[in-house]
Amino acid sequence: MSNILYKYRDWGNSYHRNSFIESELFYSNSFNFNDPYDLQLPLKIKGVLKFDERSFIRDFQNEHGKLPSKEFIKLAQQKWPEIMEQSPLEKTETFESYSQAAKELEDNLGVLCLSKSCKNILMWGHYANSHKGFCIGINKKLFRKYLRDEFSKRCSIYDVNYTTRIPELSVEDISDTNKLRKFADKRFTTKFKNWEYEDEIRIIIGDYANKILKVPVAIIKEVVFGFKMSETDIKPIKILSKSVYPHIKFFKSEPSKNGFRMVIKEMENEV
Repeated sequence: MSNILYKYRDWGNSYHRNSFIESELFYSNSFNFNDPYDLQLPLKIKGVLKFDERSFIRDFQNEHGKLPSKEFIKLAQQKWPEIMEQSPLEKTETFESYSQAAKELEDNLGVLCLSKSCKNILMWGHYANSHKGFCIGINKKLFRKYLRDEFSKRCSIYDVNYTTRIPELSVEDISDTNKLRKFADKRFTTKFKNWEYEDEIRIIIGDYANKILKVPVAIIKEVVFGFKMSETDIKPIKILSKSVYPHIKFFKSEPSKNGFRMVIKEMENEV
C-alpha cells in the first residue's frame, strides 16, 4: 500500500458519493481550507534593501523634476539604514508588487490534498464521518503520470512541510526570478506543525481553483472502509465497483488491540 495516496470520504455526503461514482477529484482553493494560514501565509521579508544609487536618482528626479546633488546622494546613502527603519519594506513598491502577484497566483491555484496514510485515527475522525466513511486509494505513480501528461508545467506535486515558523524571503532575492519561484514553492507547501498528523501530499494546478478533474478509473486502486461504516453503505460501493472499478481491492480499518493505531485488513470482493 506504499504506492497509494488516500482521500478520506463520507458516503453520506452527496458530493463525496458522486465523486467516487464518477471518478472525480475536486481542486479547491485556499479559501475553502479549514486552516486560516493554508496558502494564505503572511509575506515575511528578512534583511534590509541596499542603497541603489541609480534608483534613488531616478525616483528623486521623478518627484522633484531635477537631479539630486552629489552631496545629497552621499547623505542619503549614509542615512539609508535610518530611512529604511522609518519606511518599512512593506511600504515599498517592490514589496507591494510581489505581494499582490503572490496573492493573485495563490488565489487561483487548484489544490488537491491527499494523505500518505489510511491508518490515521484523527483523519478518520475528522474527514471520514468519525470512522463511518471510507478512503479512496489512488495509485501514486499512475496519477503522477496522468497529471503531467494532462497539465505539463501547470501541475506541481509536493510533500507538505510542517513547521512552527513562517517562511521568510531574503530581501536580496526579491528581484531573482529563480529564488522567488523556490520561495513560492515553500509557501505553497508549508503548514503549521499541529497539522502534521495529516501526512499530506499536495497536488497543485495553476488556474484550476474550484474545478473538478475526472480521472481514469484505473488510477483508483483501493477502497478502505471505516470500522464503523455500516453494511448498508458498504454494499452499494461494492456493487458499483463491479461495473466501474472491477480491478479495485477492498480493505477494512480496525482499531489495533496493541496500540493507538488502526489496522488495515483486506476484505473479500464478493457483494
